[in-house]
Amino acid sequence: MEEIRKISKEQIQMAFVATCIETTARQQGVDYLEIYRRMERVGMIEDYILPNYETLHSESREVLAERLMECLNNWEAALYDSPTKSPIVQEIIMSNRIGAISVLLAKHLQIDNVRALKLFYESETCRKLHDKSTGLYLYGDLYVVDEFMREMEDRQ
Repeated sequence: MEEIRKISKEQIQMAFVATCIETTARQQGVDYLEIYRRMERVGMIEDYILPNYETLHSESREVLAERLMECLNNWEAALYDSPTKSPIVQEIIMSNRIGAISVLLAKHLQIDNVRALKLFYESETCRKLHDKSTGLYLYGDLYVVDEFMREMEDRQ
């Protein structure tokens, strides 16, 4: 006798959420994890997709993915209401800081800028600069250079 497996409403809804993530990622040409993390960061799964399941699941995958991206972009814009809170702006700021730090290090160590950049990127100081919990990002570039120099001295 053949057993019929019943799928719960929760399983169906979670499969739909996964479809939203996978389809949107495919349409955008990005990794599924990037879309998932972005949706999670703004609360889109719990606050938009699941509460609107009945309406959203009637859309084609392509239309659904387009609407979800529009929603995601709008929610992220609202979350990052200050331009400096945007991840892209934060990346630009960090890149500029690392460039400036590398030039300062090159002058201090009397080496070329590319070598200084390599040394800095491979350092614990650079890791700490990226890790917001350390607070190092709040200090000026000269302070970060001093931290790097202390790290190099401790290695010897």
